[in-house]
Amino acid sequence: DGVPRIVVDLGGLDFIDVSGLDALLEARSQLTALDGSLALRRPRPMVTRMLSLLGVEDQLLVDS
Repeated sequence: DGVPRIVVDLGGLDFIDVSGLDALLEARSQLTALDGSLALRRPRPMVTRMLSLLGVEDQLLVDS
């Protein structure tokens, strides 16, 4: 399977700002153009809250 898939482990991340989320969204966009995917693993509550507040929780896959 040659489809690129990147999983980003956020378990050690206590906070993410708009710049960090922008980088994740850009990576997702580039991977999607290649028929790939980006998944986030183990986001902590504050990171999940930021995703929700910025309205991007539906754009980024959270992999359990």
